[in-house]
Formats: sequence, C-alpha cells, structure tokens
Amino acid sequence: MRSRTSIDRAQQGKTAPLLRAYHDPSTSLDYLGPAAVGLTRSPHEGTIHCKTREEEMNLKKILILASMALAAVAFTAPATAQAQDHGLFEGGLPVEDTANVALTSTNLKTETGLGTLTCAKVTLHYHVEHEGNAGTNLLLEPTQVEPETETNNATTEGCLLNGTHTVHILKGGTHTVSMNTWGHGVVKASFTATITHNLFGDIHCNYTGDVTVQGTNTTNVVHVGPSKLNSAVCGEGTMSGTFAAENSAGTALEGKFQAT
Repeated sequence: MRSRTSIDRAQQGKTAPLLRAYHDPSTSLDYLGPAAVGLTRSPHEGTIHCKTREEEMNLKKILILASMALAAVAFTAPATAQAQDHGLFEGGLPVEDTANVALTSTNLKTETGLGTLTCAKVTLHYHVEHEGNAGTNLLLEPTQVEPETETNNATTEGCLLNGTHTVHILKGGTHTVSMNTWGHGVVKASFTATITHNLFGDIHCNYTGDVTVQGTNTTNVVHVGPSKLNSAVCGEGTMSGTFAAENSAGTALEGKFQAT
C-alpha cells in the first residue's frame, strides 16, 4: 500500500493541496504529483502520480479512438483493393450485362500460303455476358448475324487476297471471349474464305484456331495474335491486327485492366 508523507499530514483537516507527496514502501521511492481536484484526504485514497483524473480520462479516450481507427483501416483496406473493377467502361461506369458491344478492325490480316488476306473492315458483334469486376473475367458472348452456327458473329467489307483477288467471308466469328483482370484471353475463331481466282477459279478455305486477345488499359484497343489458324485445303495461316471496342452507337469504350 502507498502512504502519504508528512507533507500531507501537516495539511490534515484542510482542502486537498494542489501537489501531494506519496511514498511507495515497495520501492522506497517518493512521488510528487498533482492532487485530484475535489477530493478530500482519506487514508484509503489512491495514489495519483502525475495527471489529474480528467487528464487520464482524456488520454484513455484518445487511445481508444486511435485503436478503433487502426482497426477500421485494417478491415477496409482489403475490400478497397478487391473493388478495383476491370473490363469495359463507358463514362466511367462498367458496361452493364446484356449491353451490345462491337469490336471493329480495319487492319486485320491473315498471312496464308496463298498470300495475304486483308479486309477493309471486320466487325465482331457481342453482348456482355458478365461485366468483369472484383476479380472475375469479362465475358463477351457472340451475337449471331447468321443462323447456321454459333460462331458467325462477324461482318466483313472489302476483303482481298494480295490486294487484288476478291474474297467473300462466310460463317466468320468467335466463341465467347473471356478476358481476365490483365485483359488477356484466348478465343476460338473460325471463318470460311471463298477466294475468286482467275487461274484456279473459286478457292474455299476453312480456317479455325485459337486466337490470343489482349486488352489495353485506358484505351479501347484490343490486340489480336499473332495466332496460328489451320485449313485442310489452304494450309496454315497467321492472324494479327487490332480491334476497337465500341458500344451499339459506335462510341468508343474504355478498357480498364491491370498493368502488365
């Protein structure tokens, strides 16, 4: 038990002083500190070393608030990191599920054994199956433009072989496009090219293969290939080019993906 020294005994019967001396028998040390305001001297009164009761309460409140703030930061930081959306955006908001999306290219080419196949314009038609956020993949489901197959979501204009021979593209398109948080994906693509050739007549080339796609952060550009395609009649081909992601009105969308 702590006991007060003679400084307190000389003040018996009076109002508690501003400073009191205390003695701790367990350590043989004397303490001098402010007395608690409004307290009378009782033989059983506790020792106050250096702070008033009001100051101690304020300090406790500060420590409690600080610990609560640290706990809140630790709890919310992972959730904030997970909320970083990726995918296609319009006006700062994710393009919603079921929305129509077009991927349009003016430089897509396929190098074949017969020569270079190019088109003035290739458009792939999709609708958003899943907008792709919180760590999930962006899914673009093909929108059919012909009824025969599930992969004919392409329309083409001005297709030529070596810049001279007219080419008609039929049943062209892809399966579902799945792009991860880095904008990367692999999609199965196919098309039939009917080449009008003066010497050999019409040549029918059925190409199919897995094509790599790569979205770019803060732009609407999607890179394709170079990827190998195979044809039993016309041999191997290599497809490459870029597509621009647009909404149904032709307005550019913005890709948001993690930097690689």
